[in-house]
Amino acid sequence: MLLFLAADACFLLWRRFNRPTLLAPPLPGATLTADLRQGLRHILTLPGLGRLVLLASAINGVLGVTLATTAAMTTGVHHQSGAALACLQAAGAAATIVVLLIVARIRAQSLPVGLLAVSLIMAGGLLSWAASSFGGYVAGYLLIIGADKIFNVFIRSRRMRLIPAQDMGKTSGLIVMLNNLSQPLAGLAVSLGGATLPTGVIILLISLMMSALALASARGLVRNHRQTGIAGQPPSS
Repeated sequence: MLLFLAADACFLLWRRFNRPTLLAPPLPGATLTADLRQGLRHILTLPGLGRLVLLASAINGVLGVTLATTAAMTTGVHHQSGAALACLQAAGAAATIVVLLIVARIRAQSLPVGLLAVSLIMAGGLLSWAASSFGGYVAGYLLIIGADKIFNVFIRSRRMRLIPAQDMGKTSGLIVMLNNLSQPLAGLAVSLGGATLPTGVIILLISLMMSALALASARGLVRNHRQTGIAGQPPSS
């Protein structure tokens, strides 16, 4: 609670000493359905945006199954204590801080870095399943948690280059909703399949399905990047 209060205080201080330039409010008469249609139109027509949505959904699927099975894998499959689970969560938080410090010094918005993050996340999902020791599972878990932060910076930067500024809110909101559907679906798959399948098998199946989706989306992004450039404009010669 103290951290949340400190964050609110920092935000208020930022508001006091910074005066950002805001976009003009939308013209009156716009409706919710019109905004949704406009956001969906951007997702379907802007070059590469739909593939970014599918790619993020694949990543969230792996992240969702990881978060849903962490306790079961730690205390059940690998027979560790609750203290080990707490240490694993703390290690994930530390990895997040380290990765974000690294991200601040690299071009995380570039396509190669984004695809590297995707590869690390998918590798982490497979390692979480294949690891015969708790140390191997920890390595897979930290790969997923750490690389996910790089991917978050990449995906948001790419979306900002594609979506028109005046439609950023309505389109981003719809994209976030679509992207986050895969996390609860992954949790539902764990819940439904847990009675008949080992937890590791569920992780493997979801990781393989999400890897196939990510590979297809990434190939489309690379092809689109070569043809049109980053922001949908012909690359400079």
